[in-house]
Amino acid sequence: MRTIGLDIHKHFAEAAILEPGRPLRRRRVATTAAELREFAESLGPDDQVALESTFNTWALVDLLRARAGRVVVSNPMKTKAIASAKVKTDKVDAEVLARLLASDFLAEVWVPDQQLRALRRQVAQRASLVQQQTRHRNRIHAILNRNLLHCPYTDLFGKAGQRWLSEQALPPEERSQLESALRLLAAVRSEIEALERPLASVAFDDPGARHLLTIPGVGLVTALAMVAVIGDVRRFARPNQLVGYLGLDPKVRQSGDKPARTGHISRQARPTPVRC
Repeated sequence: MRTIGLDIHKHFAEAAILEPGRPLRRRRVATTAAELREFAESLGPDDQVALESTFNTWALVDLLRARAGRVVVSNPMKTKAIASAKVKTDKVDAEVLARLLASDFLAEVWVPDQQLRALRRQVAQRASLVQQQTRHRNRIHAILNRNLLHCPYTDLFGKAGQRWLSEQALPPEERSQLESALRLLAAVRSEIEALERPLASVAFDDPGARHLLTIPGVGLVTALAMVAVIGDVRRFARPNQLVGYLGLDPKVRQSGDKPARTGHISRQARPTPVRC
């Protein structure tokens, strides 16, 4: 059985190959679709592969799983804590992954299914659009501040606020910037609304999301973000495992006979892309 560690980059991947009775072998693979497919086809059901979580992890996992017997995505935070090498190169990282997997001492990341990955992308896309919306709104507020204008309405971007905004006298260059920001804001709003319709459908069909919506203060996007991050909650044997997975567990400091001290939450969790 071969054990292979992959250190993935944008244009190439370093592979370290361990095989019983043979010295360590190395191979560089270009991360083009053709070369990656060729590398995957060289694997067999007795091979196991380890790689760190990166920008194209799930596509690589699907490709490798089609041929390899086992594909493990390592937790980069825990892997670095275990294997803090003095010399750090791509080849060393690939070898460390291979040796940790061969000794069954690799902190593994749970691999979500295709449906959950799609939901994560949708939630992340909405979060990105909301950030863009905020930037355009801030541009409009900045224009008003530069011209010493203060909106008398609570919501500048409501109907009354927009009517008031259209009536303000501004220098030509400022008016041009304002109109540009308003057009971009309208386009982003439209994209957010178009994305929220399928998300609402997903939430309606998902029992976990519907259950989360019964919690006061939890809205549609927050519920779906939690479902996207957690997946099937039944994979956690105890509540404290879920708390730790979300990074909500407190930091603990204890040495010798001194009592343990707890601090702020660890925040050692996968980022949750959610914006209101």
